[in-house]
Amino acid sequence: GVVPLSKLARQGLDGGPAARAVRILELEALRVELPLVELRVRCSKGTYIRTLAEDIGAALGTGAHLRALRRTASGSFHVRDALPLDAAHELTPEARELRLLPLAALVAGLPRTALDPAAEVRLRKGQALQISGLAEGIVAVVRADGGSSAWAAASRAYYGRCGSPKR
Repeated sequence: GVVPLSKLARQGLDGGPAARAVRILELEALRVELPLVELRVRCSKGTYIRTLAEDIGAALGTGAHLRALRRTASGSFHVRDALPLDAAHELTPEARELRLLPLAALVAGLPRTALDPAAEVRLRKGQALQISGLAEGIVAVVRADGGSSAWAAASRAYYGRCGSPKR
């Protein structure tokens, strides 16, 4: 099976990722207290920050590794908008409900496809569906009335494009 690169790295093994083109949109030194440097990186998906640290160290003629890594944003979601669990527990159920984002927020930027009720039942049972016109990738699956139903992976199959539910 597939072994995550992070697991190999913790075992001291090199299963290094294949080189790929990524974009570093911002690279900012937040604090320099040698030998430690704290950076803020804004990058494209698929960027391995551990590899970026190693590359920066190599460019400086020394070694480098991560001491800590914290994702502060993913897509339109940002940690500054998050509510710590202990703070959530202190809220009333009504106040907590106001802070929760609807499922539609999770799939807002995804391509969408609507299902008729029979197809929705099949998808909810874990069955792959043949849906024409989908591009490969993750898609939002909505009910005929527009309500969010699920998200699925669309992939090219032998007989066309299929939507498989994601869990």
